[in-house]
Amino acid sequence: MSDAAKGLPSSNIGKYIQLLGLLLALGVVGSSYMKKEGGEAHSAAQSSGDSTGSPAGGSRAERLIAALEGKNTISLAEQVRPAIVSVKTSWGSGSGFFIRKKFIITCKQVVEHDPEKLAALRKRVRRNRQLLDLEEEKLSSYQARLK
Repeated sequence: MSDAAKGLPSSNIGKYIQLLGLLLALGVVGSSYMKKEGGEAHSAAQSSGDSTGSPAGGSRAERLIAALEGKNTISLAEQVRPAIVSVKTSWGSGSGFFIRKKFIITCKQVVEHDPEKLAALRKRVRRNRQLLDLEEEKLSSYQARLK
């Protein structure tokens, strides 16, 4: 686990992951809904037949959909762009985003090495070392013959 993730209480990590999943699902569903409806925005209240249009009573998903009403993908992307970062390490790269000051969420393979890949790399290094040693011995024997 990364140092940033270790600093977060475990109960918060689950909440962040749930929120990320919800946002991703809403993006996929909302995108297909907008394409199907010809780009017209409809709130969850309008879809359910609520004439008041008030999101106060519905589920968390309905309240989130109502909050996002009227915002298109481009404006949302521009709004969150400052929070998105590129993460590069010696064993991986990827993207992530700030969840609060000094804390970034990213995929595990970006911040932790894969033990299998590391073992394969060590094996290749040992093999290359053996090949180099063999070539050094050959060079030494060729130099000895030239003398």
